[in-house]
Amino acid sequence: MTRRATVRATDLDRLGKWAEARGLKPVAADALPGGAYRLHFTAPSGVPSDATAEEERAWDEALD
Repeated sequence: MTRRATVRATDLDRLGKWAEARGLKPVAADALPGGAYRLHFTAPSGVPSDATAEEERAWDEALD
C-alpha cells in the first residue's frame, strides 16, 4: 500500500490565496497514485456575474 503525502492546512491556505488573486475558483481535487493531487479550477470569465447585457457587449467589443 502506498502512503499518501500529507497536505498541511497552511499549504492549502497559500494555494487558495494564490488562486483567488488570479480569479480562479476551485471546483474539485483528485488524489492520484503516488501521493500527488490534481486540482481543478474554473477559469475567470472576465465579466462579473452581475454585469448587464450592455456591460457584457462593451466587454466583448473591448476584446476585439
